[in-house]
Amino acid sequence: VGYTEAHIDWIQNYLSQTFRDKKNYTKDTIYNTLRTVRQYLVQAKVQSLTHIDAQLKSLEELIEHWRVHTIRDEL
Repeated sequence: VGYTEAHIDWIQNYLSQTFRDKKNYTKDTIYNTLRTVRQYLVQAKVQSLTHIDAQLKSLEELIEHWRVHTIRDEL
């Protein structure tokens, strides 16, 4: 997709830190997290806004699925 290993590492670390506590899987936290990742990707200037938004929509769907089907059962 054009991102460097450093970009991917930053996103992975940010998501890991944010969602370390399963109680952080709220809609507000997910929204704010995706907003921060979006800002990071926009500043990286690797992909178009349309592509970034499509990637983040997919990520949002994965996080939401995880929240509804996995985290809910563990809490």
